[in-house]
Amino acid sequence: NAGPPYLAGAQAPGSYISIFGSDLADSSLVESTLSLPVSLGLVSVSFDGGGKSLPGHIHFVSPGQINVQIPWEFQGQSSVQMKVTLLPYSFIWSALYTVPLATYSPGIFAVTDGVNNAVIWTPLSPTAGQAKRGGSIVIWANGLGPVDAPQSSGDPGSSAPLAHTNATPTVTIGGGPTGFYFSGLTPGSVGLYQVNVSIPADAPTGSQPLKLSIGGQDATVNVVVQ
Repeated sequence: NAGPPYLAGAQAPGSYISIFGSDLADSSLVESTLSLPVSLGLVSVSFDGGGKSLPGHIHFVSPGQINVQIPWEFQGQSSVQMKVTLLPYSFIWSALYTVPLATYSPGIFAVTDGVNNAVIWTPLSPTAGQAKRGGSIVIWANGLGPVDAPQSSGDPGSSAPLAHTNATPTVTIGGGPTGFYFSGLTPGSVGLYQVNVSIPADAPTGSQPLKLSIGGQDATVNVVVQ
């Protein structure tokens, strides 16, 4: 997952990964357009597997890190071969690396209030805010798998129609169930999922584990409930 805490293991097509190394780029750049390019700062990343060779769409590059989206087209593959290429120096490329793939590889980027979008949790600010009993939250996530509308790699999710996840996740807080509103791609963002749920009025208060489960895979963070 392309953000702390970084999760090793199999990754889902359509999700972001972070590549760490040295001399990966000449400078640090973040792509600001709605659609992500296949080259940024003269850096490109390719993925090969199942008879396909496709470029990754890049969000961020720096000398030590690249954040890139695994193409949606590799759904159903068990792995891909990945390579980083730096164009200006006679097409210098990295070694080939095998990236294991899975249908689901959930990771949580942030949790916000469902009404005013106030930040409740991020990896760098785990106690930024409080989830309210009887209220709602939005879980911003990576790797929630296939959706019910065709997607183009590097392009933002649509708003009409909304792209719902094929599998419905479950979310618990303090071990108890939450109410479910929506699970799918965020309109206008590339590969960013959101899960909207309600918090029971009798949810336990204080620091509580929030667990997102989909396709037999889990992601857990601790949030403060008020």
